Amino acid sequence: MSLADVVDAPPTPDVRWLAARWDARRTESAGLSAPIGRSADGTVDLDLAGGPHTLIAGTTGSGKSGLLQALVLGLALRYPPDLVSLVLVDFKGGAGFGRCASLPHVVGTVTDLDAGLAVRALAGIRAELGRREKVLAEHGAQHVDDLPRGTLPRIVLVLDEFRALADDHPEVLAGIMRVAAQGRSLGMHLVLATQRPAGAVNAEIRANVTLRIALRTVERSESLDIVDVPDAAAIPSGTPAGPWSAARTGSRSPCSALSSRAPVDPATAGSAAHPPGAHQPVGRARTHRPRT
Repeated sequence: MSLADVVDAPPTPDVRWLAARWDARRTESAGLSAPIGRSADGTVDLDLAGGPHTLIAGTTGSGKSGLLQALVLGLALRYPPDLVSLVLVDFKGGAGFGRCASLPHVVGTVTDLDAGLAVRALAGIRAELGRREKVLAEHGAQHVDDLPRGTLPRIVLVLDEFRALADDHPEVLAGIMRVAAQGRSLGMHLVLATQRPAGAVNAEIRANVTLRIALRTVERSESLDIVDVPDAAAIPSGTPAGPWSAARTGSRSPCSALSSRAPVDPATAGSAAHPPGAHQPVGRARTHRPRT
């Protein structure tokens, strides 16, 4: 199953198709979600606004990178760059996001190939938190959704292999956890992914990251740690990358689903950054039943 199937893309997506999708989102008052797969009940949307943060865990070969790419591209296909900005952090070699790094929504990339860049990125994140607090105060608002649409684009910070980041730069992860604590009202969202789920959900993450997705895990204890059920350890190792065992939102019961691959060319979104006639840029897993 491809992301093109999930979003009902035409055989050859073009600029006009994407511009129409983007314009439809500009008329909405709030919200931030991405189509990432299907369950038995239909399309599954990852609701980042309701999360507002997400943890994705799964062992090597479980489909974690594919799911992250589907999430990033799903956001880019649904929202224009003036409504959503992306920061991609890859601490397992720098190739985990593939061509998604070229999307016009991406305002920054960080890899473990430049250790100093991670520290500088944290300084930028702190500065952005302060700037957003100032903008809200100037407008007398308490939440980014209280501002006119587009005043502050939502920022999604996607960290692939955050456990490696925590080991190498614990001071950076501490700063990122500040985003987790303050991000809901400021329109800043975290997506944390790891191949080493054992002990990944500490007290701070459990308090702030309410949407947790388990791909295949090696041990039952790892699945229990992430989604409170052992199901992820039962996925056969030969299963094609993509399925996850369960997604948990807060105290809700886990739901099973099948994540999509992302063979929609990111250039489709890139070429439509300024399509003719278009405007210029200035946690909950929801399931939609298919139409009959």
